Amino acid sequence: MQGVSNKQREKSKTQIFREGEELQRIEKVRAESRKRSAQFGNEDTVVMDSGQPGRTDKHVAESLGISQEQWRKIRTIFERAKSGDAYTLHNPL
Repeated sequence: MQGVSNKQREKSKTQIFREGEELQRIEKVRAESRKRSAQFGNEDTVVMDSGQPGRTDKHVAESLGISQEQWRKIRTIFERAKSGDAYTLHNPL
C-alpha cells in the first residue's frame, strides 16, 4: 500500500528542482549529440534522443509533469538562492 500513497504525494519545490537539474544536464547532452549528428550528417551516430525536437526546458518540464513556465520559475529561484541572492532566500515561491 505504501507505493500507492507515494504516487499521490506531491513533490516539494526542492525535489522538483533537483530532479529537473539532473534532467536538464541529461537533455543538454542529448541536444549536443543531436546537433553534432545533424551537423556532420553522420547517420551511424547513435543519438540518445527522446525523438522530439524542441527546447531543453520543454523536455525537462514534461518529464517533471509541470509547465515550462513553472519549471523556469523554480529553476530561477533556486539558481539565485544558490548564488546567495538574499531576496530570493527570504522570499521563496
